[in-house]
Amino acid sequence: EECLPPALRDSGFMRFLFKLHWGRFIDDLEQFRATITHLSPESYKDIYARMPRLQNETDNSRACLAAIVERVSAGRVCDIGCGTGFLLDQLRQKRAADLLELHGVDFIIEADTRRRHPSIQFHAAQIESLPFPDRHFDTVVYTHVLEHILDIRSAIRELRRVCAGGLIVVV
Repeated sequence: EECLPPALRDSGFMRFLFKLHWGRFIDDLEQFRATITHLSPESYKDIYARMPRLQNETDNSRACLAAIVERVSAGRVCDIGCGTGFLLDQLRQKRAADLLELHGVDFIIEADTRRRHPSIQFHAAQIESLPFPDRHFDTVVYTHVLEHILDIRSAIRELRRVCAGGLIVVV
């Protein structure tokens, strides 16, 4: 995001390079994007399980990360759609004194993620059905996930349900 302008990053030339590297998966991904609203949960999970990890950090810019770190309330924090746990680790490093619990939710949690971040509690769960009581978190963070959700209304309802304080959504 910070290295390539969107006109280049989203160009046919870049798609060609991606296809050289990842092969047929790029076609599967295009088909996935075109039919996402009609997929079964199993098909949805299958494409994400096969998706190559493009980065181990975040797709948020440094400015976005700084704004999130600044806006998180003290107490319990949950990053929904946490990926590799990068954002939660940033919060742990920069706000350790006032963050009591850090939780990450994604429907696929890689073993390496748990190993790299032993102080963070990770939960493999569907965003549309979160395994937490009502108003459990002081802050819920949700970055670059809404566009990947099958049932947006259920996801938003769940975000509101588990959040007692601030809800930070980045699209």
